[in-house]
Amino acid sequence: MPAFPGAEGFGAGATGGRGCEVYEVTSLADAGAGSLRDAVSRGNRTIVFRVSGTINLQSRLTIDQPNITIAGQTAPGDGICLRGYDLFIANTENIIIRYLRIRPGDQSKTELDAVTIWTAKDVIMDHCSLSWSTDSLNDVVKESGNVTVQWCILSEPLNQSVHLKGKHGYATGWDGRTRGGGSFHHNLIAHAASRAPRIGYFKTGRGLIDCRNNVIYNSGPAYGGETDDLNYVGNYYRPGPTSFRPDGAIFHVSADDTRAYIAGNVFEGRPESAADNAAAVKFDGIAAMPLPNAGPNPGTNAAANAAPSTQPINPTGKKAGDAATCLVAGPFDVAPITTHPAEEAYELVVKRAGATSPKRDPVDERICSDVRNRTGKIIDSPSEVGGWPELKAAPAPVDADHDGMPDVWETAHQLNPADPSDGRAVAPGEKTYTNLEMYLNQLGATGG
Repeated sequence: MPAFPGAEGFGAGATGGRGCEVYEVTSLADAGAGSLRDAVSRGNRTIVFRVSGTINLQSRLTIDQPNITIAGQTAPGDGICLRGYDLFIANTENIIIRYLRIRPGDQSKTELDAVTIWTAKDVIMDHCSLSWSTDSLNDVVKESGNVTVQWCILSEPLNQSVHLKGKHGYATGWDGRTRGGGSFHHNLIAHAASRAPRIGYFKTGRGLIDCRNNVIYNSGPAYGGETDDLNYVGNYYRPGPTSFRPDGAIFHVSADDTRAYIAGNVFEGRPESAADNAAAVKFDGIAAMPLPNAGPNPGTNAAANAAPSTQPINPTGKKAGDAATCLVAGPFDVAPITTHPAEEAYELVVKRAGATSPKRDPVDERICSDVRNRTGKIIDSPSEVGGWPELKAAPAPVDADHDGMPDVWETAHQLNPADPSDGRAVAPGEKTYTNLEMYLNQLGATGG
């Protein structure tokens, strides 16, 4: 059974806190009883929210305990957002995170991803919204395995911000792994200067990465691939006002030991790329990408697109156009994912991705409007786009026995609102999902 209906890819088998203790987050404080930090300090928990709003983190929020589910869809009102610092999932296993917003910002003056998955396995992140990192929005690194990131929005990593290396508006990096593969599917990347995505990072051995049905808007190229086996299928590129080097390339290969199956990808405005994906793979031989082309809309600026690459040639002597030697004729065997034609994936992702339960916040609404209308830009600070919106609070539904299921829902499903143990019981007619999971899955289904 998947972690929840709709869970797909290598991380779909995670069970999180199934059948374990329920922890209620009752405070938006950074720490202390009832806080999210206290909730993740121990494993074997399903974490539900009795509050809504923004949690101003005073330091990194680390998950290093196993068997945890964070059910952001249970928050009343406008949901939950983490601000100030990052979420770090490290040296652990069996983690489910759904319907959470992580928007660190630049106020800490620290180099931060939004979410890092570090030496972790059996992890799935679903319907989350990540923005305003000062490094990458999401990195999956250091031999992490059996990881899925799906139906998320990754937007507006801060480019010229506090990072010591300067411009660093990166979307996501996935490294080689030896403990299982990685799945990155049905996500929206918007307004990212580079790593959209970056495949092959913190190399530790040949990895298996499945990247499909993502929408990439107004962002730099996808690239990398060192020592990896890669499926790159059905992704949709939409150039925008500040797209970085939108030359019609589907993927930029960085090393000649890459093996890649690349098919069904669409680069809007470049029909020749969609018609022949193989011809639209470039060999750059280096990870760094150049600055954006000039012009009001580089995605349609033929003169700028024709400009030669300024990147060094790989030491083996390969040049742009040699990437076909890295391509394979058929896909690598991976964990199942429902795959759509790229054009259909575009519509589905823009409509459904991100923290949609209990509702999308104004940041995600603006990002999706940018995608539809070809507006917006790569930014350096959240202040350029209005900063963090106020998330409205609302009372949580009555749950007398504190088992994570509202009394009214328990009554409607012939459960006992005074019995705290029935949430852990396997639901009638189910082989795996507990009664609590059935409730959580219902909330998730209404959120997209």
